[in-house]
Amino acid sequence: MEINDYDNIADLYDIYVPATFDIDFFVRETAKVRGEVLELMSGTGRVSIPLLEAGVRLTCVDLSAELNAVLKRKLAQRGLKADVYRMDVRELDLPRQFEQVIIPFHSFAHLTTPRDQRRALKRIYDFLTPGGSFI
Repeated sequence: MEINDYDNIADLYDIYVPATFDIDFFVRETAKVRGEVLELMSGTGRVSIPLLEAGVRLTCVDLSAELNAVLKRKLAQRGLKADVYRMDVRELDLPRQFEQVIIPFHSFAHLTTPRDQRRALKRIYDFLTPGGSFI
């Protein structure tokens, strides 16, 4: 599935990706961070919601406007707050840096060419604070 195809399945995404195996890991790892965390390719909030419920200060980025809309609805329903941006990870342009950047599940694999992967990694590096971590 192409990165931009997710607009077509946004309402079904949570059924398509019901995985929970990595959530505890990300909750533990982000708990070690004092600053803000950036979640890339955040989708409908499969990992975002548990992180926010655990008290993580989080910014979410996804290329899909429809997935972002689902995430924003979920945040509103739960009374949670996060900055949500529609943006391509290969072209990140955010107003601040982050102590930690995460890309859960297998989302990075959607960047299928070495060129796209390098572009994304360069942008991720640019938005990490000195000494920050990328998972």
